[in-house]
Amino acid sequence: MADETALANAGEPLRTAFVISSRHILTAWHCVRESLTSHTQLWFRLRIDGPLTRSYAYIPVRVTNYDINFDVAALTIDPARLTAVDLTLQTAAEILSAAAIDLHPEVSVDHTVQVMGFPQSGVGADSDTNHATVAGIALPLGEVTGVKLTGTAFGAVNPVDPHGISGGPVLRRIATAGRPAAVAVIRAIPRGAIPEAAAGASLIATRMTDAATWLPEVAMAMRTGDTAQPQRLAAVGERNVLAVSRACAQTLRDSVVLFPDPELGPLTGWPHFFEEALVKERPTAIGTAYGLKLTLLLGEDDGRLDRPALAETLWKLRRTDGGWATRSGPGIGRQEVSWLILGALASAGFDAERLTEAAAKAEAELSPEADPVGMARTNIVCAVIRGLARVRPDSRKLAPFREILLEGAVQDPRHDDLLCWGSRLPAAGVRASIPSMAHTAMAVVTLARADRVLGPTGASRSAVEQALRWLVARRSLVNSIEEIRRIGTGDRHDLMTICHFTAAWVARAVLTASTGRVPGTDLLLDMAVQEVWRSYTTGSWEWEEQDRPLWMTYQGACVIRDYAMRAWTPS
Repeated sequence: MADETALANAGEPLRTAFVISSRHILTAWHCVRESLTSHTQLWFRLRIDGPLTRSYAYIPVRVTNYDINFDVAALTIDPARLTAVDLTLQTAAEILSAAAIDLHPEVSVDHTVQVMGFPQSGVGADSDTNHATVAGIALPLGEVTGVKLTGTAFGAVNPVDPHGISGGPVLRRIATAGRPAAVAVIRAIPRGAIPEAAAGASLIATRMTDAATWLPEVAMAMRTGDTAQPQRLAAVGERNVLAVSRACAQTLRDSVVLFPDPELGPLTGWPHFFEEALVKERPTAIGTAYGLKLTLLLGEDDGRLDRPALAETLWKLRRTDGGWATRSGPGIGRQEVSWLILGALASAGFDAERLTEAAAKAEAELSPEADPVGMARTNIVCAVIRGLARVRPDSRKLAPFREILLEGAVQDPRHDDLLCWGSRLPAAGVRASIPSMAHTAMAVVTLARADRVLGPTGASRSAVEQALRWLVARRSLVNSIEEIRRIGTGDRHDLMTICHFTAAWVARAVLTASTGRVPGTDLLLDMAVQEVWRSYTTGSWEWEEQDRPLWMTYQGACVIRDYAMRAWTPS
């Protein structure tokens, strides 16, 4: 359009929104709420000023995510309607990118800000800008808090009617930036006794940090400045996927331990941590299994990583009861360790006869009665299912264990009663499980793998979709630690400590199970991969205090490889 007549278009009310990246737009939830129930088509309009001309671009958009409590919503380009305005996806993204407003987390009392939007008393079809002052940053708003702004224009004798600017940005000039950045988004106008005026000349806004907590679209825009495309990990530079793979392979070669065990003979492998390998600690079953899996993942064919010797070491470390155990335990074979080892051996493809015998024995001992503590843990049940799907896909126990996992899901009342998982599977006499990002993502990965072998059911499809929606809504990528205590002999307990690389599990869940039907999963994946990247050092991934467990490097390498393969498209 070449003029401003859109203001008078019948049946097309103006609402305020602003661009935060070349893919996403931010507004107030109440501005778009009715569009979802009435199936109204949404359009985002931008004024484009040329040297001598002015025009307006109309971009079709749809809601991708929202949070009711903080009254914020994210919109994105709707590709299916672009032909109506003769736009390509690339052109629409370029238009948004040129109009994107930077986001900033800092807002304090007495900050001078600007508010932009379409007030009811606006004189044209273009937005209006007014000054305001931050009066408070923790105004109670039900279960959440907000920012309180005061502006003289809204309390004047002939005040600007602020109704209509909900969804607009609250802008603050940042000393280190060349232009103002959005620190909040307008959500409400307190009504007073004077018509068309705000009570106390006040406006209410949602801090950008709060919006970022609940909308991954905002978090990514705030973190990267622009999320036009997922960060291409295969891009040129020292930290591309190929370079990382080579660095990890070098770390494996430099740290493999040749250990002369007096009872078992020569062992070739790794202890639990890379730093332990540097001082030639004795290889462990778990460390060597992850080292073998990482060797296979990287496609490393250097003869110094002797795959037959690694596999033989795992067989030598098998316990007398037929299973494999942690080095810190009492020496009893545990299902979660055994299926990890069996999966690594199956991937390596060595000694099918021994593998069949060991897997059959482990499968025969699978029952809640044999390990009541383990079979009540999401982590262990998931490990068993993934092991069966990899090593014993025809097992009659695979489907029942899938049902155990499905029945162990819980509903989260704080997130629309969506299904998710905690560390414990619900059982009589067991306290309610607290929903967990790591365990929910783990369950999604596990169900997706089981469904590929068994075929999906309606229950498994629904559980995976709900769990993905819950992960998008919850969005916490903080690592967690889980302790599992089993009764040992005498007064001793068999204590296992398990560290969960939450971001890696979340990324793997989206990469494994998401079909793009769940809004927000792409942005959640971007966030998770960024967090996985954060823990990478040269040739390995670090947990805490510079600990470098082999399992973490395996998970990190899996994520960046699969993400790069998903992100790359032929030009």
